[in-house]
Amino acid sequence: MIDIHSHILFGVDDGSASLEQTMSMLRIAVDEGIESIIATPHYIIGANKYTKADLLSRYEEVCNIIEKENIPIKLMLGNELFADAMLPDMLVNGECCTLGNSKYVLVEFSPRTAKYSINNLIYNISLKGYTPIIAHPERTFAPDDVDTILKELVKKGCYLQMNSGSVTGIYGEKVNKIAIELLDRHMVHFVATDSHTHRRRSPRVKKAYEFVENRCGARYAEQIFNDNGLKVINDSLIEYVEPKDKINNGLIHKLKYIFNMN
Repeated sequence: MIDIHSHILFGVDDGSASLEQTMSMLRIAVDEGIESIIATPHYIIGANKYTKADLLSRYEEVCNIIEKENIPIKLMLGNELFADAMLPDMLVNGECCTLGNSKYVLVEFSPRTAKYSINNLIYNISLKGYTPIIAHPERTFAPDDVDTILKELVKKGCYLQMNSGSVTGIYGEKVNKIAIELLDRHMVHFVATDSHTHRRRSPRVKKAYEFVENRCGARYAEQIFNDNGLKVINDSLIEYVEPKDKINNGLIHKLKYIFNMN
C-alpha cells in the first residue's frame, strides 16, 4: 500500500519528535503492509520551523538510516501545504514540495475558509500546472459541504484524501459519518495515515482497508489505498470517477420507490 500523507520526519513539525519515534513508525508501516510513504511535513507560509535546506537534510538522513537498517520501505518527500493565496507562487519558485516531485500537491484548508477562497486557490494552483489533492476533508468540512463544496471540487479535477483513522473512528462520530458518506459516494481517491506518532495516530491502514473492502468492494479499496498512490508516485493521470448522488432513505424516497414499482 502507498501512504501519501505522513508526518514521519522527526523534528520538523508536530509529527515525530525523535529519530527513535520515526523508526518505530516506519516499522509499524511495514507491518501494516505499506511499501511507500511520502513524508509531508506542514508547510505554513511564515510559520515553518525549518528551512528548505533543513528539510532536505533531515529527509536524506532518514533515507540513509532506512537503507542502513534494511527497512523494506521507500520514503519520498512532499509537504502538506496550508492554504494561502501566495501558495501557487511558492510552488512555482520551489519553496515547497509537491508529492514525490510529481505534479500532485497536498493542500490543507482551515474549516473557516470561505467557498470563494477555496475555489480561487484551487483555480490558481491548477493554472500553474499542479493537481490539487485535498487533505482529510472529512475532518475539515461540514456535512452540508459534501455537495456544496467537495463534490464541485472533484468535478473540477481535485482529488480527496481521507485519513485511515477517520474510517476507524479515532476522530469521533461526526468525522466518521462524513467519511462513510464520502466512501459510499466514491468521492475518496486516497486513504492515507496522516500519522504523527507511533501511538494513537500511527501509520496503520489494515483495519481501514478491511472496512472499505467489506463496504465498497475490493476493487475500490485497492484503488484508494494503493493504485492511485502509485499513480502519484509515477506522476501519471488518475482516472476521473463521477461522484455518486447522496443516498436518501427518507419517507419521500421510499414513497417514490413504492409508486415507481407499481
